[in-house]
Amino acid sequence: MNLSAISTTWALLEKTAKILILTESDRLPLAEKIRIDNLIYVAEVKIIDIGINNTYEQEMMTLTEEDLLIILLTTDGFMSKGYRDKFSPFSKPPGFAGKYIFIRLDIPEGSLLSGLNTDIGKVESIIHEYQAFGSGKKVRVTTDKGTDITTQIAYQELLPYHARLLGGHAFLPPAEISEELDHSSTNGTIVVDITVGEIRFGSDLIDSLGIVDREVRITVQDGLVVDIDGGDIGQRFKTGLNRLDKNLQVVVELGHGLSDLSPTGIIGVDESMNGTCHFGIGDRNPYHIDVVISNPKFEIISE
Repeated sequence: MNLSAISTTWALLEKTAKILILTESDRLPLAEKIRIDNLIYVAEVKIIDIGINNTYEQEMMTLTEEDLLIILLTTDGFMSKGYRDKFSPFSKPPGFAGKYIFIRLDIPEGSLLSGLNTDIGKVESIIHEYQAFGSGKKVRVTTDKGTDITTQIAYQELLPYHARLLGGHAFLPPAEISEELDHSSTNGTIVVDITVGEIRFGSDLIDSLGIVDREVRITVQDGLVVDIDGGDIGQRFKTGLNRLDKNLQVVVELGHGLSDLSPTGIIGVDESMNGTCHFGIGDRNPYHIDVVISNPKFEIISE
């Protein structure tokens, strides 16, 4: 098992294809491992550190629709160094013809390896299962730990999970299929037993939070978080959330992870774990806080 799944599974590259990896100094060791593992399957793999080489935009525009551009960045670089103005996890740069893969920010090497080697059939089976959660459906979510919450779905979104087509793009490892919720329809209790995501306001980090020390119980009334209880992480989450406007204390998303992963405390990784779901609290786009729960059960109540 290695990182060659990028070429052989998720981008499905021809032997004549070229790969260009755009990265930062902190991610160069991982970029080099990607280069080595994929080189035997393609014609060329090149790495550019965009912190010291400003010719990368011209270079990437030479790629054809059969070639692949990989973006491998840190959260700090993406949020604070202007890279998010150039590269998006969810869409290709304007005018770029090639295949495009954006790797999850700050993902550890082991998590990337595990996620990329998730069986694509398993990913597509999970997607198929949750495609039943269409617009207007009312859904109840429960867990053995005490989650019991009901919500109504506004619409569903699938994050791009492969770049197998010519000029395709993906956010890897496969991340999630999710639903935007009717913001006033959510009522009940969420019991978080895995991870509470970092609290940010724009590029400012308020609290990193992470894996819970004790289950965090979140009470929701008409979409609004009205109480939080549970251990150190729960208290920090409550304090941080209360610093934000009321319109950022609303449950706006229900998401379902797609990849074979283990908890890391990094929310972008943990929310992508299959066998979990997560709720987003805040603003659907671009800002919300995710909380991850294990082994959820779903019941469609009505349309």
